[in-house]
Amino acid sequence: MEQTDQKEKKQPHPLRRLIITAVIGLLVAFSIMWSRGLFTAPNRLERCRIMSDGFFVAGIMLASVGFLIFVSQKGAFDAIRFSVGSFFSFLRNKETRDRYISYAEYKAKLAEKETLSCSFLILPGVLLLVAAFICTMTYLRLEG
Repeated sequence: MEQTDQKEKKQPHPLRRLIITAVIGLLVAFSIMWSRGLFTAPNRLERCRIMSDGFFVAGIMLASVGFLIFVSQKGAFDAIRFSVGSFFSFLRNKETRDRYISYAEYKAKLAEKETLSCSFLILPGVLLLVAAFICTMTYLRLEG
C-alpha cells in the first residue's frame, strides 16, 4: 500500500510537467536565438529569421522525442528490445539468463506496465513549431 502511495507522489501534476517542459523548450529556443545574434541583428528581417530558427530547433527536439516515446510505448520497438535483451541475457550466467522464455510472455509483461503520457513533450513542441511557422511567414512577408 505504501509503495503505491509513494509511486503516486513521485509523479508530478500533468500541468506542472507541461509548464516545466514548455519553459525548457523556450530556454533552448532563446539560447539558440542568442547564440545566433538576435539582439545584434541589423534589421527586423534578420530577427525573424533567427527567431524562426530557434523556435524550429527547440520544437523539433521536443516533438520528435515525444513522438518517439509515443511510438515506443505502442510497441514499435518491442521485437528489437526483446531480441537484444535475449542476446545479452545469453552472455550472462545461467541463473539470470531465462527472464523471458518467449516473446508472448515478454509482451504480456510489458502490457502490465503503466505507460507515461507523452503529451507534455508533444504539445509544447508543436506550439514551438507553430511559432517558428509564424516567424517564417513574417520573414517571407517582410522579404517580399
